[in-house]
Amino acid sequence: KNCTSSVEVSILAKHCLDLFASAAESELIRLDGCSLESPPILRPFEPDEIESTSSNMKSKAKSSSGLSLFILKKLTGVLMPFFISLFNNALTTCTFPTRFLEVAVFFLFKKGEKSNPNNYRSIVLDNPFLKKMFTSLLTSRISSFAEENNLFPDFQFGYHRGRSTVGAASLLYEIMRSRL
Repeated sequence: KNCTSSVEVSILAKHCLDLFASAAESELIRLDGCSLESPPILRPFEPDEIESTSSNMKSKAKSSSGLSLFILKKLTGVLMPFFISLFNNALTTCTFPTRFLEVAVFFLFKKGEKSNPNNYRSIVLDNPFLKKMFTSLLTSRISSFAEENNLFPDFQFGYHRGRSTVGAASLLYEIMRSRL
């Protein structure tokens, strides 16, 4: 279709700024037993960890860098020294190459008035180095740490190994049934 009307840039810019406005900073507290010296979550990454994470990558869609997760998976062995250096440097210095933080954003028209920014859906193509690999490595470590240290509440089913929404629904059903 030919688009005869479009969103003005200034309206779209204001809309995006409003969408992504930061909330007020919250106060951070130190948990009992949490020390500053070498927490296990921040130990250096090992090749087997990176290999395990990359083996779960299936998407063949190209990212903002032009690479797909599938391609990175195939190149993991060759790129292992780069991955180890990149991810361990990110852990120790809390920095990441700016190029790897870039994303490509596309807006797809849904329905309604084309001049209204709310009538568009955004599609974001992330860089696979940060979004998938690094965050997957950290997520795995944080989940394992939480499991090993019994940090999940008994009734939490999300992000809890061996639990599912089916289990949560079954528990809810049993509780409701016992109260009838």
